[in-house]
Amino acid sequence: MKHFFIIVLLSITASMYSQDFINCSKDYLITRLKDNGFKTNSEAHYFIKDSSSQVIALFNEFRYSRIEYHLSNNFCDSISCRSSCNECFDGTLNAVLSNKKRKWKKSSENEFISIKKSIKANSKKEFKVLKLRITSNKRTGELSFLMYNIWISQSEFKQLKKVKKHREVYSS
Repeated sequence: MKHFFIIVLLSITASMYSQDFINCSKDYLITRLKDNGFKTNSEAHYFIKDSSSQVIALFNEFRYSRIEYHLSNNFCDSISCRSSCNECFDGTLNAVLSNKKRKWKKSSENEFISIKKSIKANSKKEFKVLKLRITSNKRTGELSFLMYNIWISQSEFKQLKKVKKHREVYSS
């Protein structure tokens, strides 16, 4: 039963991240979550709660995992995931990092950069890229990651393009 639950969780997680929701509208985000089985009923296994500044998705049997979609001007500007279940966290993170369209590059031990959908600021010679940073709380045992847009210089961008695409599975 536990393996079945993890397979279901990973399939939902993978479909949620087949495209990430950075820069998407709140309406689109909520529609896609509902299409993937999330409900506004607090008793549901896959529960979403929305406010003006964030949409929260709680999932798995005991709600060990929580994904927060942070909103600015009604658009998602960052995504964070927290989980006290190592398998749940690893499944969610690996679903994000396996998104082939993003071509994630490992920039440091706990950081990844996606340069696939980069935006160039012509006047500053900077590029807007997506960064994912993994953190853990030793006191609570909770794992988390934060995904958000950052601006990097043209030289940093060129260096990242030389780094091999991240291919390995992450395990906490």
